[in-house]
Amino acid sequence: MVRKILLGYGIASSVLYVASDILISWWDPNYSYRDQSFSELLAPGSPTRPLVLVLLAIPYSVLVTAFGVGVWASASRRGAGRITGAMLVGYAVIGAVGG
Repeated sequence: MVRKILLGYGIASSVLYVASDILISWWDPNYSYRDQSFSELLAPGSPTRPLVLVLLAIPYSVLVTAFGVGVWASASRRGAGRITGAMLVGYAVIGAVGG
């Protein structure tokens, strides 16, 4: 049961990412989906940076870490699932620390 919840966090992380992109872009009227990338909302000096860090960066990293643990727990003792789970956790940690 816990494993299924952890795997469900993968879906939740993707929904959070898309929802944050939409909500935060409304916050900055100068942001254009067509002309700018999402990372510009996180750029130093951007008026949306604090909001992005609070709404997306921290919760997203927690959700992806939990998803990675769920993938690890679902994998066989040896296999690509363990490597994938470890890489997801690494991705989340590096994203949280490095931005």
